[in-house]
Amino acid sequence: MSRFVFKVDGVDYSHLVLYNGLGWAKNDIEHEKAGRSKTTGKMQRLIVAKKRTIPVTCRPGPYELLHPLAVALDKPEVDITILDLIQGEQTYRCYGSKIEAMSCGNVNGTARFEKCTFELVEV
Repeated sequence: MSRFVFKVDGVDYSHLVLYNGLGWAKNDIEHEKAGRSKTTGKMQRLIVAKKRTIPVTCRPGPYELLHPLAVALDKPEVDITILDLIQGEQTYRCYGSKIEAMSCGNVNGTARFEKCTFELVEV
């Protein structure tokens, strides 16, 4: 049986991901000569690579809970492990193309973040 997983460099951060907060997309990178034949009209696909994009939205939480994940993703490249819809549990080498966070201020003396999102792109 498959289980939800979200790891960064082997550290499990699954507990921080919002319900419906982990996305997955596969994009084909095609050769410049790919396309429709001018003589036959037939499509010619010349895939040179397949890349994943992984958007992640974290559940609201205190700074101390979300900070380690933000630091882990703020590197030139990281290993991201997810449950891939096609290949099952897989690890991809990714870079963080976007990190966004919105603080809602202090709650009971502790800084909290209501929104924390990351977009990861396979290298």
